[in-house]
Amino acid sequence: MPTGGSRSSTAQRLVAALVALGLGLTAAVLAVAGHPPWEGPTVLSLTETHGLHQGDVIALIPLGAGAWLAWWCWDERRR
Repeated sequence: MPTGGSRSSTAQRLVAALVALGLGLTAAVLAVAGHPPWEGPTVLSLTETHGLHQGDVIALIPLGAGAWLAWWCWDERRR
């Protein structure tokens, strides 16, 4: 039966993982929002008027870093 301490540890890891993912997502959105949509050619077309442009690809870096940090915070095996 889990003790109260392990439940607290799980909650702390969950909060840390969600914060890391949220910060990465926020940084990615800010990176995309800071550039005009006509910056560079379209790399991935989502609709006729929307898509991922060459200048937007840089936003994948903070998103990936946030996802990795969230996984790192959540991972139990390293404890």
